[in-house]
Amino acid sequence: KDPEGPEAQNLVKEAIAQGREAIKTDPNQAPAHYTLGKINQDLKQWDNAINYFKEANRLDPNNHLYSYELGRSYFSARRFSEARAAFETYTSQRPNFEPAWYNLGGTLRVLGKTEEALAAYRRAVAIKSDYSSAHREIGRILAAKGDNRAAIAAYAKALEGRQDDIA
Repeated sequence: KDPEGPEAQNLVKEAIAQGREAIKTDPNQAPAHYTLGKINQDLKQWDNAINYFKEANRLDPNNHLYSYELGRSYFSARRFSEARAAFETYTSQRPNFEPAWYNLGGTLRVLGKTEEALAAYRRAVAIKSDYSSAHREIGRILAAKGDNRAAIAAYAKALEGRQDDIA
């Protein structure tokens, strides 16, 4: 169905109302905050998403998913230092989730921490050897450093199985 259509919009409004009601009934339930965070993230309402994810994370700091989504929202809101902290929290809790390392790498690149970004991307490909996007970013960093041989190898790895990904 049409995600922008009136039926979808009504379902989103209903989900928001139910989430708010759940929080009103019991404000200490992290899943309700997380759900509202996801809805606000989908709506690109970053400040609201951040607030809900922060609260979910505060209520249940052991749920790694909350810090991951918090990091994604911070990044989208261009709050890169906070995104870094959230992704570092996530990777310390769940070190074998390659998208978190990839997102940490992107955040570090934006912050001008190229060597740390390279290390994060390398962690991502150490976990998932065919992670094309991470290999591509490794190639970009190595090319910028003038290490063309290693950059070409990284780009070749990125293209294995992803012949359509030449961006």
